[in-house]
Amino acid sequence: MPHESSTDRTDMLDKNLLKGDVLEALRASPPAEADLRCMLELAFPADVAEILSELEPEQRLVVLRCLSPENAAEVLALAEEDVQRELLLKLLTKTEISGLLNEMAPDEGADLVAMLPDEKSRQALAGVEPEHAEAIRELASFDPETAGGIMTTEFVTVPPDITIGEALQTLKTSLDQESISNIYVVDAENRLVGVLSVRELLEADPATRVSEEMTRKVVNVHLDEDQENASRMIDHYDFTSLPVVDAEGRLRGVITVDDAMDVLEEEAEEDMALLSGSGVVSVRDPVRRHLRFRLPWLLITLAGGFLAAFLLRFFEPTIERAAALVFFMPVMAGMAGNVGIQSSTVLVRAFATGEMTMRLAFPTLLRQILVGMSAGLLCGALTGLLATALTGEPKIGLAVTVSMTIGITSAASVGTLLPIACVKLRIDPAVASGPFVTTLNDLVGLCIYFTVASILLARIAT
Repeated sequence: MPHESSTDRTDMLDKNLLKGDVLEALRASPPAEADLRCMLELAFPADVAEILSELEPEQRLVVLRCLSPENAAEVLALAEEDVQRELLLKLLTKTEISGLLNEMAPDEGADLVAMLPDEKSRQALAGVEPEHAEAIRELASFDPETAGGIMTTEFVTVPPDITIGEALQTLKTSLDQESISNIYVVDAENRLVGVLSVRELLEADPATRVSEEMTRKVVNVHLDEDQENASRMIDHYDFTSLPVVDAEGRLRGVITVDDAMDVLEEEAEEDMALLSGSGVVSVRDPVRRHLRFRLPWLLITLAGGFLAAFLLRFFEPTIERAAALVFFMPVMAGMAGNVGIQSSTVLVRAFATGEMTMRLAFPTLLRQILVGMSAGLLCGALTGLLATALTGEPKIGLAVTVSMTIGITSAASVGTLLPIACVKLRIDPAVASGPFVTTLNDLVGLCIYFTVASILLARIAT
C-alpha cells in the first residue's frame, strides 16, 4: 500500500491532537462524519490504526467507514490483532470485508482471513477478485510461523533471455506490486535462476541480456523455513527482500524487510515476556488471561521460597553460632539472582539474534564464569569489609567474601548453562530463564553461602 507524504498532512502529525479531534467528532450527536472523513484522510494510516485501539467498538467501525476503501484497508492491516479480530468477527459485514480484502496485499489479506471462521472466510473471499482471492487462499494455507506464512506473492519476475530494456518495461508495468526493489529471474518452469536489483537494472546497458547482468548465486529460503530464521537472514545479509522457493526450486514468493522486522520484533517481545515470567499478554487482556500466564511461574517461585525455608532450618546450627550471617543473606540472594538473570539474558539474546551457536557454548561458558568470578570477588570483598565493620568479627567478613564469590560464580554458570541446555533439547531458552533462573540461583546461593560459612567458621574456631 502506498504511504502518502503530502504537506497537507502537516497539521495532523500530532497524534494526541488528532485523537482529541476524532473523539470530539465521534461524540457529536449524530457523529460529525464529514469532519471525521476530512481529518482521517489527511492523517497517516499508522496513526489512525493506533487511535483505533483506544476507541470503543462502535467508534472503531464509524472511523473505518469514514475512510476511503484503500486507506481503510491499510489502517485495518496496521491495527492491533485484537482490534482486527473484533472488527472482522463482530462489526464488519461480509461485503465490507470483501471490499477491504480487495484493497490489501495478498499477505495482509491472508493474515485477516486466518482470523475468520471457515464459512465466513469463504463468503468474504467470494466477493474478492478471483486472481487476488486465489493468492490470498494460497498464502493462508501455509503455516503462519513459516517463511510461506509471511511471504507475499506480489513481486516482479523476468525470464533470463530478454534484454535489460525489456526488463525495465516489465518493471514499469508492475509498480503496483508490493516488492519491486529486486527483480527475480526465473526459467520457463518458474525456477529461480538469478536476481537483479533495480539499481543494477538502471545502470546496465538496455541492449544486454538479463542473463549477462544477473547475479546467479541467489540467497533464498524454503517455504517451510521458520519465519524467525528467514527474518534473521534478511537482517544478516541486509536485504530488502528474500525469495522463497519450494522443494523444486520454483519461486513462490518473497519476504519483505518490513515483514521480517515485524517478526523479529514479535519474537523479541515474546522472549522478554518469557524472561519476566509474564507470558505474551496485553494490558487490555482480562484478569484470567494474565493469571493463566503468570501464575505457573509465581507458583515455581513460591515453591523455591519453601525450599529456601527448609534450607535455612537445615543450617540452623550455623545461624545460631553466627546470627550476623542472616543480615547478609538478602545481599547474597539478590546478587546471585541478578548475575544469573544477566547471564541468561545475554545468552537468550545471542541465540535470538543468531550470534550464539552451540560451537561457541564452551568458550561462552568460560567467559561468563570469569565474569561471575570477577564480579563475585569485587562484590564479595566489599560486602566482607562491611560485614567485618558492622559485626567486629573478621571471620564473618571472610565467610561472606568467600561464599559470595563462589555463589556469584555459580549463578553466572547456571544462568549460562540453562539456555544452552534448552537449545540443545530444542526448547525455547527464554522459557527456562527469568523466574526459573532466579529461583534456582536463590537456592544454590543460599546453600553455598551457609555451607561455606559453616566450614570456615568451624575451621577458624578450631
